[in-house]
Amino acid sequence: MPKNEKENFGSSIDTIIPFDPKTFNKNVSVVKNTCRGKDIDEVRLLQDWIWNEKEQKLYIRHAGFALIVKRYDNKGNFLNSGPMFIRCVDFK
Repeated sequence: MPKNEKENFGSSIDTIIPFDPKTFNKNVSVVKNTCRGKDIDEVRLLQDWIWNEKEQKLYIRHAGFALIVKRYDNKGNFLNSGPMFIRCVDFK
């Protein structure tokens, strides 16, 4: 991964355009989303559990992972937590 991608990993800029329901004027605002290593709260592993009836064995296949982050509003109040992204393994 290139250095500039590593430095901005998990960061993005979103444009939000809500409309006033009375005047129909649009209110454009730009939101900068940043994520640092300390923002990652936990890592969830995604697995497939497969029971092989013939062998009477349980197989566990690691299917991917998700980095879980806490989200806050502009005033620093906790909103929720959830995956920053989910990375799945490409099985061929």
